[in-house]
Order: sequence, then structure tokens, then C-alpha cells
Amino acid sequence: MTKRSIKDFKPVGFKDGPFYNDEDVSKIIEAAGGLPTKKVRLLVPSPKKDTGEYMLVDSRRALWEKLENAARWWDVERQYQPSPTPLQLQKVYAQIQRQTAALLKTLYLDEVKEGQDILAALPESLKHGGFLIPAGREAEQKGGFPLFTNDGLIEDTIISIYRLQRWAKELEIRKVCEQKNYKEPKRAPDAALERLFQLLLGTWYDVFQKSPGTSVDGADGTATGPLIRFVMACLAPLQLDYLTAEAIRDRIRRKTGRRKSKSQQPPLDS
Repeated sequence: MTKRSIKDFKPVGFKDGPFYNDEDVSKIIEAAGGLPTKKVRLLVPSPKKDTGEYMLVDSRRALWEKLENAARWWDVERQYQPSPTPLQLQKVYAQIQRQTAALLKTLYLDEVKEGQDILAALPESLKHGGFLIPAGREAEQKGGFPLFTNDGLIEDTIISIYRLQRWAKELEIRKVCEQKNYKEPKRAPDAALERLFQLLLGTWYDVFQKSPGTSVDGADGTATGPLIRFVMACLAPLQLDYLTAEAIRDRIRRKTGRRKSKSQQPPLDS
């Protein structure tokens, strides 16, 4: 299971353009041993049906569209798989509120509301005996009066503490509400790859009309066969070519025998 972490969650951004180009598709066809000549049944968007409708299309078009569909599902899944839960985020926002409140108390501003005269409430010993010195130096570096003043920088900095506290409070309330209907999804150790392999195997069956079998190289005992080569060619444009032939074979073996539907996943844009 991918670790859910506030700090480590870095969405890579959804890909706008196609995942495969014409050259990629040609290499995938070559790896698979060629395309069948008969047309393939493909679910396509339809203005008449919200769920789309099935049409018989050229096998190359079917392959390309199924590959794009598989890659889009993989791209979506990998974005959300490690995302933090609402409870994790709620705890962080609550902690931000506590720490900003503690900071305001240290500044003797815990009873001063946002929007009130902060500088008047700030102890003189902290203002004139302390903050005005670095604030004045920074104001001068930024261009000085009238754009930047000593008092103005101090006030803006403290206002940022109030603002951060207010934002955290709003977001904590949102996450509390989200928790009421949130259920932790049951995911495989790598749900994105699991989804991708499921759809690639379905594509193999639907387009090439072959069973998902693998073989072993007699010379060195490594996994091989048209299906292995097909999957490896499909993974390369997605920068997943670090998966070895043996790792691919193991995933295929886990998938085969329990798949009821070959590739009947709805298109993302349906």
C-alpha cells in the first residue's frame, strides 16, 4: 500500500495530450506479432446514449483507443492513490491553529482580534526594542518609503499569522464534514499498476484475440512470449519500463483466472 503522507504527497499532474503516438503503436503491434485483420468491437461515445455504443472498428484504431483508455485510468489512479485522508489533513489544520494561537499569545496578541489595531496592542518592548530594527532594514532593501515602512512590514507579518489561523480553521471544518461520508477505498498494493495491467490484458484479449499466456526462454529461463513483449512495449511510453519480464509475468499470473470482464471499463469521457 502506498503510504499516505501530508509531506510526501506530490501529484504529478494529469497528462493532457495522448500517451501513445503512432510510432509507439507500431512498436506495440510488432511486439505482439502483428494485428488481426478482422474488425474489433469498441465502445465509443454516442450522442444517443450516455454510456456510449459499440461499433466495429479497424483493429489498429481499437488498439490505440484502448491503450489510451488504459493509460488515462492509470494516470488518474496514480494521482489519488497516495493522497492524504481527510482525518490526516484535519489534524494538521488543527495543529496549525494551535501553533498560530500560541504564537499570537507569545506576542501578547491573543486577545486582539484580526482587523483591530495590531501595532497599538503589540508591546513597545517588542516593537521599538526589537522588530523595528530588522523590519527597517528589510523595508529599505525592498525600496523603502512610501512602498515599504517599518511599521507596515511588522503589521503585514503579524496579519499573516491571523490569516493562516483563519484559513486553517475553515479547512479543518471542511475536513470534518468530509469525514462523515469518507470511506477508505480498498486498494491493491499498487492500485494504479493493477488497473493498468487489467486493462492491458483486456486489450490483448479483445484486439489480438489471444489467451493471456506466457512462456519461458529455454536458454536462460527468463519470462518471454508475445504477451510479455506486448506489455513491455505498452509500458515503455509510460516510463514504466523498469518492470522486468519476470515482474510482468507475475502480475499476469495474478490477474488471469479471476478476470470476469476483459476490458469493460467505461471510457473516462463517457
